Amino acid sequence: MAASNADILLTVQYIQQIRDIQNQIQGINNAIAVRSVAGLSFTDLQRARRSREGELQQAQQSLLTHLTYIAESTQEN
Repeated sequence: MAASNADILLTVQYIQQIRDIQNQIQGINNAIAVRSVAGLSFTDLQRARRSREGELQQAQQSLLTHLTYIAESTQEN
């Protein structure tokens, strides 16, 4: 059985979430590099980056779990 439309849509959503978080991390890295973000200290920026990196790991794990489910359900049918 092929992946359902819902499975494909969820896969795309996971990938988009990962891209969004990666873009946020890149923005934080850029801010750290120039250190010119008003009102945010270097420590605050590092904390924000670590938080986003944690979110990225969770999103990547969710995508992997989802793709594993699709692969296993496809093999069963």
